[in-house]
Amino acid sequence: MNIMNRRKIIIVAIIVFLLGTGGYLLLRRGDTGTKGGGIFSSIFPTSPDVPVNPPATGGAGGGGDSGGEDGQTAGSPKRLFQLTQTAISGSVAVSTSTVRYIERQTGRVYEISPEGEGMKRITSTTILKTTDSFFSPKGDEVLIRYEQAEGEAKLQNFLAHIPSATSTPLELTGAFIAKSAGFAAGRADDSLFYLEKSGNYTNGILTNFKNEKRKLIFFSPFGEFNTDFPNKDTVILLTKPSYSAPGFLYSINTKSQKLDKILGGIAGLTGLLSGDGKWVYYSESVNRLIKTKFFDILSKQSQDLGVNTLPEKCVWSRIKNDVIYCAVPSLIPGANYPDDWYQGLVSFDDNIWQISLGTGETSVILSPDFYLGEGTDAVNLSLSPEESYLLYTNKKDGTLWSYKLK
Repeated sequence: MNIMNRRKIIIVAIIVFLLGTGGYLLLRRGDTGTKGGGIFSSIFPTSPDVPVNPPATGGAGGGGDSGGEDGQTAGSPKRLFQLTQTAISGSVAVSTSTVRYIERQTGRVYEISPEGEGMKRITSTTILKTTDSFFSPKGDEVLIRYEQAEGEAKLQNFLAHIPSATSTPLELTGAFIAKSAGFAAGRADDSLFYLEKSGNYTNGILTNFKNEKRKLIFFSPFGEFNTDFPNKDTVILLTKPSYSAPGFLYSINTKSQKLDKILGGIAGLTGLLSGDGKWVYYSESVNRLIKTKFFDILSKQSQDLGVNTLPEKCVWSRIKNDVIYCAVPSLIPGANYPDDWYQGLVSFDDNIWQISLGTGETSVILSPDFYLGEGTDAVNLSLSPEESYLLYTNKKDGTLWSYKLK
């Protein structure tokens, strides 16, 4: 081999060595975990349309392997329970040991324990295609909304008394109520509030589950409101939320009938008042995303704890008034909120958070995807009377779930 060929081989070997060493160092740099995500962050940057809530680390049911078919990690006590295989239209925990729910397709009432045991059918009456069910706190009365046959009013409203559980299912008895624009069941007693059209006005009616002692406490030429009944003295009216319109949140004192504006002029406004009437957890639509804050009604100040979700995915504790449980999306894709989520154009994969306003602490208490291997879009959160169980419905399929808090 002549001297010229040797030089060429040496030069090629040096080039290969330098390229290999440089590539190794670049890859090592990309693996350091430094801010910016390493070498690949400039190639695949995080989309500004997908903000990430604080990651779900730790907490009961969070982290670790997904476990077996029952969704539990090896050796851990079972805490997450699927109560139904079919969709429901409403539920209530009437005690620490009993949950009542209505099957969406049949309108039949069932009882089951919050750990999925002892399921029992309570009623024999079939009501096809129920859409919503509003239970009294004791679970012995319910307002059932259901789709009617063609040619009749689209939705019918039936106030029903639920019999005590027996060995044989019994007939559901009750009475129909006029077509109404919105309902809210009292969470503290057996009161019921609903809106009904009367000529060019919308009337707000306070009554009970037998529709007795009806009392007019509100009327307005505008009728597009969502309603809530967080305590016996307060009814909440929220203008229909939309990203394209400013929203307003009002309270009505059921005794004095006084109407007060709490929040207003906020695009996509949705909100949830605490049981003691001191706080509103509210969200707004900002740049095709969701921004959520706590509003102190007394000081008129807002507080941002950095956890973004829709208030419809939350429930306030009634034992600790400054604590709220929320289903919080892991990722929030850019969309028109809350419209696109209402319409099913967007779906979330949630973690369940506990948020304490008193301490400012936020923590993940449940990550359903770690249990189940698939995401959950949780809605209609509620608590058992002693707050030992948290109930929620998976919006993806309408099934009812229970999580043991303590």
